[in-house]
This record gives sequence, structure tokens and C-alpha cells, in this order.
Amino acid sequence: VYVGTDDGVIQVTEDAGGSWTKVSAFPGVPEYTYVSDILASKFDENVVYATFDNHKRDDFKPYVLKSTDKGRSWVSIAANLPENGTVHSIQQDHVNPDLLFVGTEFGIHYSSDGGQVWTQLKSGIPTIAVKDIAIQERENDLVLATFGRGFYIMDDYTPLRSFTKEMADSSAFIFDIKDALMYVQRSRGGYGSGSNVYIANNPEFGATITYYIKESPKTLKQERQKMEKELVKDKKPIPIPTLEELRTEENEVKPHLIFTITDENGNLVRKLTEGVGTGINRLNWDLRYPNTRPVNLRGGKYNPTSTGGSGMLVLPGTYYVSIAQY
Repeated sequence: VYVGTDDGVIQVTEDAGGSWTKVSAFPGVPEYTYVSDILASKFDENVVYATFDNHKRDDFKPYVLKSTDKGRSWVSIAANLPENGTVHSIQQDHVNPDLLFVGTEFGIHYSSDGGQVWTQLKSGIPTIAVKDIAIQERENDLVLATFGRGFYIMDDYTPLRSFTKEMADSSAFIFDIKDALMYVQRSRGGYGSGSNVYIANNPEFGATITYYIKESPKTLKQERQKMEKELVKDKKPIPIPTLEELRTEENEVKPHLIFTITDENGNLVRKLTEGVGTGINRLNWDLRYPNTRPVNLRGGKYNPTSTGGSGMLVLPGTYYVSIAQY
């Protein structure tokens, strides 16, 4: 058992509190720095992690340390964490010992290599202090408690376990897909309870497809704007686009992704379209065939990501998905 104090001291006991040993000498951490969190490894009894918060002395550096000898010696694993992001909390995955999460003053970061490289999780998370982190092990959900913005949940973070440098170097990749459950959806109300009942949104019904895109192609307009920025930087005149060029930009079909879903016999079941976004993204298939109604062209302009909606449910079985970029 490890206990931290607000004056930078960590005490450890190996006999259920019968005797305690003081742990100190944290490299790079100023003396009397508040111990914001301690985490004993879920895999190795000799490994322990600690984070420190020294913001009261106008020191906002991230202090994240690791010990492999029950606290006798420590090394920093703060690596590339933002220099002005005080660390409040730390958590370890229950399957991959090298997958770590830290809550900072300005959001949540994760590392898949034991703290050598950290990456910020941004989508849907405000730049707010993450004070505590918990993992719902059955569903592999990451739960964050923030300062002043409530709770945030990342459903099924398992793709982070297997994301490697080789995957990051590939142009596109689809992660393993969790089995999708088919059931009758029913909304539960809280009539007559006033404000006492609060029900958060559940994960989307159907199959969640998690995929990675390395780079998004630029449209004609984006290429022109990029060129104009470079000319401004070099203090050169910017050419005025012609009316024909502007019309071509306006009528250009934006780059998009097409996800093709087939059954075990290779028969086409559904095509889903999505805009191209770099990094790890998610798309949900509602386990339905396409609608038989034609696509509604709003405003008379073709939109590649617009579909005619969903039709009837598919039968339970095994389905396959592939991805293509247009």
C-alpha cells in the first residue's frame, strides 16, 4: 500500500499498515511538492507510478514518475507531455501494462509504450482539469472526472491497446470490431420525477467501426488557400482566382470514405459514406439495409456523405467491412 502526502512524501507498507517506510528522492521534482496521485501496477508488485502537483508555487510542469523497486528509486516518464500541464491523476490499462493514461490540467493523455510518448485525446473532451480516472473493465470504457465540467466516458478504448507505429505509418487501417448486439430499442422516461431522474446517452445501437486515416487529401480550395498563405508569408502578390476556378472549387466533390459491408457470401449489404478525417475515428452501422427511397438532394447539390437512410434490419450473422477513399 502506498500513501502520498501534500508535502511530497510517499509512505509504503508491506504488512497491511503494521509498519511504514518513507519514500523520497524523486528526481526533478522540487521538495515538498504535493503528491497528486499514486498507482500501484496491476501486473507487477514492484512497479508503482506517482504524479506530483506544484502549481501553488507557480510551477506547472508535468511530474510523472515510475519506480520498479517498490519506490526505492524513481525515473521520470513525463516525456513529451506539455510543459505547462500539471498532472492530477494516472491510470493503467488492465490488459496492456504499457497503456497508461494521465489526467492533466488541460485534458487527458495516453501512452501505449509505458510513458515514452504521450498523445492527447481531444475529440469531445474540453481543455479542463481531469482530476480522476477510472476504467470500467467489463466494457473497457474510460471514465474521467473533471473539475467543473462533470464526467466523460470514452466507450471501448481497446483500439488504443493495439495501435502501433506500423499502423500509424499505414495509409488506412480498420481495428477489430466488437460483436454488435441486436435488440429492441426502448427509451425509458422519467415522468413524474421532475429533475430527480437523469439518464445519459447510451452507446449507439449497432456495430461500431473504429478506423485510422493517416492523411486527408486536400480539395482545390484548400490547396489554393495553402498556396496563398505561403505567398503571404513570403510577401509575394496573391493571384486572384478566375470565376471558372471558383466555380470548379464550388462544384468539386469533397474527398470521402466509403465503407462496404458484405455478408459471408460476399453479397453487398450496405454502403456507408463518411467525410475524411485524419487520425482515429469511428463510424456506426445500425445493422440495417439501405432505405429503398432515393437520396434527397437538398438544394440540388450532390453530397457524397448523404444517404437515403436505413431500411429493415439484417439477420444475425457474420459481416465484413472494407474501406475505400474517393
